[in-house]
Amino acid sequence: ADIVSLEKTGKFTPLNSTSAISMGVIPDILWIRFSLAGSPYDFLNGHPTQWLLDMDRPLEQKLTLFIPDTQEKWKKIEACVQEPCQKQTRNRLSVFYLPTVTQSPATYFLKIEAETAMLFFPKILTQEAFNKKDNLRVLGQGLYFGLALSMIIYNLSLFFFLGDKTFLWYVLYVSFV
Repeated sequence: ADIVSLEKTGKFTPLNSTSAISMGVIPDILWIRFSLAGSPYDFLNGHPTQWLLDMDRPLEQKLTLFIPDTQEKWKKIEACVQEPCQKQTRNRLSVFYLPTVTQSPATYFLKIEAETAMLFFPKILTQEAFNKKDNLRVLGQGLYFGLALSMIIYNLSLFFFLGDKTFLWYVLYVSFV
């Protein structure tokens, strides 16, 4: 209720950035207000779609999304910190399902608490666009771990064939990294 009253008095500062939000290390709680309006049917050939709010990288942050439910009532969704996640959030800490967008604008509030620097890249994506982005992220992680595994196997084979303990120490180092 206090935050909604601040909105009505115009206390929110507009962000000038369109891609990244960087607040540095701040001890306070950060509130973000955003409004959505329009129809998801406009560009998806008339098929309904699920929209998601993806904050991208706030792994150390606690996120709570407030969605307007009824007049003066708010639905509170906290990003999952551990398994199992609520149905309203994805299996990652920073992605929320948004309700179907209507023609009338709806205002949402996002509460962010962090003990580290606040840097995130908020985006509203369709389910299909998010899945493509998430698949690329998983592919990148797979390439990274595949490369590390190949380095381990290569250096382990050098250790067995040459007998030099330096290769074994390197295998242990890469394994722990």
